[in-house]
Amino acid sequence: PVGGKVKVALIDDAHLLTIAAQNALLKVLEEPPDRSFLVLVSCNPDALLPTVRSRCQRVRFGPLPDDVVVDILTRSAGVDPEAARNLARLAEGSPGHALTLLSCLAGESREQWQQRLAGLEQARYVRLAETARELNSPESHVVAKLEMLLSQLRDEAVRSVRSASAAPDRAAL
Repeated sequence: PVGGKVKVALIDDAHLLTIAAQNALLKVLEEPPDRSFLVLVSCNPDALLPTVRSRCQRVRFGPLPDDVVVDILTRSAGVDPEAARNLARLAEGSPGHALTLLSCLAGESREQWQQRLAGLEQARYVRLAETARELNSPESHVVAKLEMLLSQLRDEAVRSVRSASAAPDRAAL
């Protein structure tokens, strides 16, 4: 190290490394240079080879509170406060995920997707295929859109359970 006591190398999105790249890392992971740390950051550690995972110490980070995510989005990314609150709720404590959602939605709101997806359970094949094509365009945004869909379905399930529990029990009457 030139200016410090240790060297730190950070590999972000390590789960995207090819198998060949992960195998190349094994030598460094087995015998790291003195005063050096290699940090692999991954939102999907199971995508790493078992041999790589076995040579790493796992450190888990919990989600940030929504108000912290909103603050990060408004100050660093210039996101409108209302949009930042909606993104923070969808991102479940991850500012990076919120930024990904922001870029993939590109002006589309959750409500617009809810309207598009409403009634799909009775939809014919053509409408389902059109919706699937919309979800797949652009391909890089598919995961975020599916997560938004899952969030919507989860919210609807919670509302359904709450309304069912709030209704009086007819058998007891």
